[in-house]
Amino acid sequence: YYWDITAFRNAFIFFQHINDVPMSEASRQLYSGSVQYLLAYRYFMMLRAYENAPIIRDVLPIDKADIPTSPKDSVFLEALKWADSAVINLPSLGPTQRERERLTKLAAMHLKADLLLYTSTRFQEGIAGATYQAAADAAQAAVNEADANGYGLATNYLDPFIASGQAGASAQKEIILENVRLKDIAPDPYG
Repeated sequence: YYWDITAFRNAFIFFQHINDVPMSEASRQLYSGSVQYLLAYRYFMMLRAYENAPIIRDVLPIDKADIPTSPKDSVFLEALKWADSAVINLPSLGPTQRERERLTKLAAMHLKADLLLYTSTRFQEGIAGATYQAAADAAQAAVNEADANGYGLATNYLDPFIASGQAGASAQKEIILENVRLKDIAPDPYG
């Protein structure tokens, strides 16, 4: 599943044409940051699933699509590069300003911290740049970003998980990234 290069091809086609589309700079940054996040996530999943994986940096014609795998160190660095780019480009928004199902800087910071923690643990700090200290620093940066933007714990533990509680301010301050579920798919079991 993660080996499919279609997502990479689509991402690099996006980057080739993003400047051809008339839009505000804020929108361009949001869309670019979102694609950068998705590339970081895809490389992270490939690192977890396969360790060694191909690194793609451009739209490949069919006759050049058979590329060799790169070592896990390179896959990690590629994922980290895209995560860092997403952190720079995605907007820093609090729970009341964010749009549902849109990526934010905080989500990218969490991805980066998760990538660093997984890699430093899985490979016992054997990959340059993947250390427990780097993971702790990235996690602390994400916590600081969350605190600065008004995120926190919900006052009622169940609120973020049930439909009737999700719209409340208490639950919203805990939700960093969400995928909206339809009411008939995720009904409130308590009400």
